[in-house]
Amino acid sequence: MELDTNPTPDARETAYVAVLIDAARRPFAWGTHDCATFAAACVFARTGVDKLGELSWSTAFEAASLIESMGGLRAAVTSLLGEPVEPGFARTGDVVLAIDPNDEDERELLAVAHGTVLLAPAERGLSYIAFDAGTCCWRID
Repeated sequence: MELDTNPTPDARETAYVAVLIDAARRPFAWGTHDCATFAAACVFARTGVDKLGELSWSTAFEAASLIESMGGLRAAVTSLLGEPVEPGFARTGDVVLAIDPNDEDERELLAVAHGTVLLAPAERGLSYIAFDAGTCCWRID
């Protein structure tokens, strides 16, 4: 997907909203509509930069193996987006590491800050997660 690498604020907002609309209609799918690909699509819409690069997976096992090889989810995202900040500093479109409220084991997932909630892929579409589930965030400027 091509995107202007120096988009205007209006173009960035339009692209970001298009990602949200598309994500709201899609079923969860490893490698195409999971927490990492959703966050990466939001980052791409806002910046024009593909932060995932050549990273890919198509199953939960492949995703877990890749994350483990990169030192865990926080380390993997930090290697791609830079040092995280406290989650309270998150603005709309920023990537947030959060505790999955629907997981008995309280596993981490990536979400995107959107106003007063966090958004993440769900079985179908997007789920709303309480903002205070965030443990750190990466600013997307």
